[in-house]
Amino acid sequence: MSLLKTCQKAKAASVQLAKLTAETKDKALCRMANALEANADRILQANQKDLEAAKAKGMKAALLERLALDKRKVETMARGLREVSGLPDPIGEIIKTWTLPNGLIVNQLRVPLGVVGIITKADQMSRRTRLEFA
Repeated sequence: MSLLKTCQKAKAASVQLAKLTAETKDKALCRMANALEANADRILQANQKDLEAAKAKGMKAALLERLALDKRKVETMARGLREVSGLPDPIGEIIKTWTLPNGLIVNQLRVPLGVVGIITKADQMSRRTRLEFA
């Protein structure tokens, strides 16, 4: 899938995710953690292929080290997802309230961020490692 298509799908998904309850989002995070653990061997095999391809293309050792996954890193990712699911959902939280001179009350509240993407040189080399979870 092209990078543009991936970003378009992520943006469309963000609109739907913004409508979900905290409980639904927490369950989804836990399901992602479970999927990471259940697919750890597959993820590690794909990562190994990515590392071999990157090494063959001359990627520097320091970058290869950052690209490399192991069981512990996959477990850490899963644990991180579960930790986030245990945090209070900040969406809808009122941060600040003030009254305008005309009497209008204004609230500043937390809203979903949307989509944030980071592309690194390693990302360009590691297409097989990415898995999609529905």
